[in-house]
Amino acid sequence: MGLAWRSEGGGKGKSCDLKNVVWAKFFGELRGRVRFVSLQHGETQDDINFIRWKYGVEIYQDQNIDTWSDLDTVAAQVATLDYVVSISTTVIHVAGALGVPSWVLLKNEPYLHWKAGNQVCPWYPTVQPVRQKNPDEWDSTIKVDPSVKTIFQRV
Repeated sequence: MGLAWRSEGGGKGKSCDLKNVVWAKFFGELRGRVRFVSLQHGETQDDINFIRWKYGVEIYQDQNIDTWSDLDTVAAQVATLDYVVSISTTVIHVAGALGVPSWVLLKNEPYLHWKAGNQVCPWYPTVQPVRQKNPDEWDSTIKVDPSVKTIFQRV
């Protein structure tokens, strides 16, 4: 499962910090059942170390992939994954274009292009939007369920 949790831009509320309590439910449910791959660009080692320490979960990051400027290689990596969980960033558009089952974590008031469908994304049928109920509040987006397919609560 590929993960991208932070945006370098996009304004307030777009990123979902790995230190946020919502990830405790997520990693708690999936620990030992899923291998995680970082699709996050930028410096991520502190975040990855925190997750390892806090939840006992490893997030693999391929140091040979430049997620900022090598979209061909990012696309090749995404194509090998079973699922992607990402905030609204280039990664989720790549996953959607490749037909990889994905969840996009959206702030309460997402960009207009994400408002076209509430339960589905019309141009990426394999991407499921997951919206915050309240600004800056991610806790309600996770529903603990044994099935990977239903771990997110649709709003």
